[in-house]
Amino acid sequence: AEPAPPLTYAFNVQSLDAHIAAKLRPELAVWSRSGSDVVLDMAQITFIDSAGLGFLKSLLLSLSRQGRDLRLRGLQTQPKQLLTMVRLGHLIKG
Repeated sequence: AEPAPPLTYAFNVQSLDAHIAAKLRPELAVWSRSGSDVVLDMAQITFIDSAGLGFLKSLLLSLSRQGRDLRLRGLQTQPKQLLTMVRLGHLIKG
């Protein structure tokens, strides 16, 4: 069987913070069960705090347990620097 096409989600907020991470928790479960790799379009995100980082790490862990990938695209300066600093730069895709 062919792998499922990636599931893509585009953020329409400027911050991936505790408030947004909490709102997206149900989505995390859906994405984890989807059977697809996940691509997050981060072009609108200008800031990620520790809760947002925790959300991304939880999603990465959930997907990697199933042999699936998480990719982030369109990262702006602060998110890109933060992810590189915490050694998650390998998630960045363009």
